[in-house]
Amino acid sequence: MPQYIRPLLRAYSLGYVSFVSPRLLHILLSRANKSKSEAFIIETLRKAFELNRFPAFCGITVGGWRLLLPVTKTVVKQICSLPSYSKNFSATTHKLIANFFASFISGAVGLQLLNGGYPEAPAGRTLDLTLWTATRALDVLVGELWLRRKKRRLESGNWSRFEDGIGKLADAMAFSLTAGIVMFAWFYIPEQLPRAYNQWITGMSNLDSRLIVALRRIRGGEFIYGEDTGQADLLGPYCKMMGLLEVLGDPQRTVPIPCRLIHSGWTDNCEKHAVWRFWSSWTKAFVMYFPLNLVTRLRRPSLKSLSQALLQSARSSAFLGAFVAIFYYSVCLTRTRLGPRFFPNLSPMFWDNGLIVKMGCTLCGWSVLIESPARRAEMSAFVAPKALGVVLPRKYSRKHQWREVLAFALSFAVVMTAFHANKARVRGVTGRVLGRIVA
Repeated sequence: MPQYIRPLLRAYSLGYVSFVSPRLLHILLSRANKSKSEAFIIETLRKAFELNRFPAFCGITVGGWRLLLPVTKTVVKQICSLPSYSKNFSATTHKLIANFFASFISGAVGLQLLNGGYPEAPAGRTLDLTLWTATRALDVLVGELWLRRKKRRLESGNWSRFEDGIGKLADAMAFSLTAGIVMFAWFYIPEQLPRAYNQWITGMSNLDSRLIVALRRIRGGEFIYGEDTGQADLLGPYCKMMGLLEVLGDPQRTVPIPCRLIHSGWTDNCEKHAVWRFWSSWTKAFVMYFPLNLVTRLRRPSLKSLSQALLQSARSSAFLGAFVAIFYYSVCLTRTRLGPRFFPNLSPMFWDNGLIVKMGCTLCGWSVLIESPARRAEMSAFVAPKALGVVLPRKYSRKHQWREVLAFALSFAVVMTAFHANKARVRGVTGRVLGRIVA
């Protein structure tokens, strides 16, 4: 098979599997009757071959880059051979420029075709893909600038321990910031998050929706301590469900909302509740992580691979358990343990009017330090696009779609050019997948 065709077929095949597999699994688990399941499966397999679907997008972006590369190399070589340019660019620079333009063109064409099947719908359906690519490009650029700075500082003997610490904690800081933005959005503007991701956070939080509504109404000025604003019926039934007095949910008669309500009625003790949250989240996460880690090691089954799967699952579950426990305990520390003790003149409304959520969002992400440095980088790359999506419109007019296409094409070009120059510069799963496709 010609070398320039291989990346196209590999990228298309990977895109096809990524597109079809979750849909087929959903159909098989949906308990639909046999005839409907067969119809859905056939329809899914048929749609996967359409030009405006993800498999074709993968083939066009990566495969198109490889097909265009000889053309862009020729054009760049001709331009750089002119007397005014010949002394300014090396052969390596020629290749990088050619890679940039080839991937820029293929990226723009690929995203435009991916959006082409819905001409009447608002633009924005590919925003998550664009943001993911943009954060990968940003990681490449920032990482390269940091490495160059480190090299200069080491050569001059000025590299400090503080700078070394910043480098080691960069991914943890990025995750903490972006995870905090995502959690704040989940509380107050959940429509800005992808639906599936929003549902996943809801499931892991194990927090009654009435408490979330109460926090939103406090922030919106509808739920006010010491006043009858018609909110007693919101938390009263919740208290009754937990076997507590309904008056505990009445903001006019009970100030502030007792911590026991936030603890799901389990205990009055905030520390015991944090430990319970950690354990319940750990067990829930372990059930999710262990099968995934086990499947990735089935290619070489052994006692060692089994123990590695157990240890990795336990570690990742500890991260998630700590994330949830730190969030809840930060809320309790702010509103009852430390806040009123150090600032007794501030009203309970001051703490519950968004500040407790902000404190939880600020601190919970640091639980990522439990994970390995490589996992921190991957998790930061996963959450960062979600955080960017919070501040950007998920639907917009098609007349502005060229902006998203331009952003994606530039980001894709940066990633592909960096990969061509130094494969290690594109970190994590992205680098490993590109290595298999382009090899």
